[in-house]
Amino acid sequence: MPWLDWQFWMVTAAALWGAWILVRQLMPVSDPSSPACASCATGAAACARRPRLAETSPLVVLQSRQPPSS
Repeated sequence: MPWLDWQFWMVTAAALWGAWILVRQLMPVSDPSSPACASCATGAAACARRPRLAETSPLVVLQSRQPPSS
C-alpha cells in the first residue's frame, strides 16, 4: 500500500466524502420539521403559488409553412 503517497490520501478522502454524501441521503431525518432534502422548500415558500405562464407571457402562434391543402 502506498501509505506515504499524498495522492492516495487525497483520493481516499474524496471517496469517503462521496460515500458520506450518499449514505447521508439514506439515513432517516431526526428533525421532522426539516425538509426532505436540502433543495426542498419549507414553510411559506412551499405553500406559495407559482405564477401561471399564460397570465404573465402571451402565447405566440406561428403560421404554418405548409401550403394550404386543396
